[in-house]
Parts: sequence; structure tokens; C-alpha cells
Amino acid sequence: MVKMLGELPFLFNPEAETALVIGFGIGITSSTIAWHPVKRLDCVEICPGVKPAAKYFARFNRNIVHNPKVNFIAGDGRNYLLLTDKKYDIISCDPTHPALGCGSLYTLEFFRLCKAHLNQNGVIAQYLPLHKLSNEEFKTAIKTFATVFPHTTIWLAHSHGILLGTPKKATIDFQKLKNVLFELADDILNDPYLFASSIMLDEDAVKELTQAHPINTDNRPYLEYFTPQSIIPENWTTNLKSLISLRSNPQNVIKNIEDSEKFFRYLRGQEYFLKGLIAQNRRDIKGVIHFFKKALEVNPENNEIEIFLHHILSQYYPKK
Repeated sequence: MVKMLGELPFLFNPEAETALVIGFGIGITSSTIAWHPVKRLDCVEICPGVKPAAKYFARFNRNIVHNPKVNFIAGDGRNYLLLTDKKYDIISCDPTHPALGCGSLYTLEFFRLCKAHLNQNGVIAQYLPLHKLSNEEFKTAIKTFATVFPHTTIWLAHSHGILLGTPKKATIDFQKLKNVLFELADDILNDPYLFASSIMLDEDAVKELTQAHPINTDNRPYLEYFTPQSIIPENWTTNLKSLISLRSNPQNVIKNIEDSEKFFRYLRGQEYFLKGLIAQNRRDIKGVIHFFKKALEVNPENNEIEIFLHHILSQYYPKK
């Protein structure tokens, strides 16, 4: 998911020269962005100790702490936007879950701040949790973002969502997608068919999903306070199913897909893979294995499914 947060914006703004990351973590999103020919990357992280800790994850973040075009800023992401006059071609926000004190990074006012700091063709990617949010809260988070960024699409990265705001209706040619992924030279994000199948909702479906839901604001912070209903484990499944129920045809966004039969296998495989993730959320290990095997049966080209299946088998049925 964190790699997709860095890669998705480049599909729609491949000439981006400046980028801002809010929430550095261990640096994977930042390293994904820095791999592209950006001239400046500002990383705002509220916890100063994260930067020196990043060296221990150099294998995953391409030794990002020593990249000369990366500017580390210790501070609060929202306050940074309030104080700076810089504008960016890409903003990627990876705050923690709003339940962990980041509710102010999911409000209408925050997203307006982000938009004010985007250049004309700027693109924003925002982490969208599916867990520990009731379905009402989940849709409120989406509605709030889409109110500021009307050309919103929703993408799925395993068990997490990503909101993508583009300056116009999101469309990309499949060959262009292939070229961007090729430039990244990543062992995980190297399959254009897998990447294309990760889009769940186009902007019309987003509007349909959220039309009757409130907006999260500073004065009405619906996502700041949680009821016991918010932490029910089944919420993740409910929220995923609400996306599946309005699933858009990926070809509304990804144009001129080379091999339509191959892409259909990826979509069919994803159906079983998502059922496997639902089974995993319910701790039904036999169901997980069953659906992952079915997914791999219909989509043998998908290395990601094979990795997940191998992991679950080695975890619960280790070879002696």
C-alpha cells in the first residue's frame, strides 16, 4: 500500500518535479517517489526519531536518508501547510488511522489546505483505512475528500484503500502505465495488469457511494470520536463489500488494455483473492487457503497471490 501511495500520482502526473509526503514512516512511500526524476521531495514527519530509524530499513526504502533531493522536516503536516507558501506537483498523505489522533488530517479544512498547495496539474494520494471505521464513518471520510477533489477515484492495495484526487477525470493509457512501472523497477509494482485491477471506484461511483453522507470538518469532527461500533472487526469486511457493490469497470480509467482476456483473468482472480482476505479477517484459515488457491487457479500469472498463499501456508502449515 505504501508503495502505491507514492506511485499512483505519477500515473497521472508523470512529469512531476516537486512532491510533498506527509507521514514519513519507514520511508517506503518517499523512496518510491524519489526514484522518479523529481527535483525536490519534502517529507514532513511529526516524530523526529523516525528519520534516524529509517537506516534500519534501508533494504526497503532504498537508503532514502542519504538521498540528496529529500528534505526532511520534523513537524506537524497540517501546520506545515499553514506556514509554507510552497506548491507541489504531488502530495502524498499517509497519516495513521484517525482513531490514533490524526483526525485533523481527514477533515475538509485539511484537504482544502492540500489543494491550495497543489500546482495546476497537481495530484494527491491519501491513505483510506477500511478497518476500525463504521460504514457511515468510512463513507464520510470518502465524501470529505471527494468534496474537495471531485475527480476522486478509489484504489485497493491488499487490505487498505487509497483515495486519489486528480485535476480532471482520471484516465490513463495502459502503455503509459506500463512505462511508469518499468521506470520504477520494483519487484512488487512491476505488473501493469495487477496495478490496473486495483482500481475499485471511478468518480461517478464515488459520488453514488457517498451522496447521502455528512462531511468531516474541524467543527463537526465525526472521525475524531469513536463508538464501540467503530472497532468491530467485521467493519473491514462491510467497508470492502460497499466498494465491491459499486465496483467500476477498470477500463473506465485504464484505456487500451493490451490483452483483455489476460486482464479478465486478473479480475476473476481478484474476486477470489478478496474473498480470501475476507476469510482471513474472520480468522477462517481454511477459507483463506481455499480462496487463494482458487484465485491462483484462474490467475496463475499473478505473483502476488502466490506470495500470499505461500505465506499463509508456511505460517499455519510449516514444513517439518
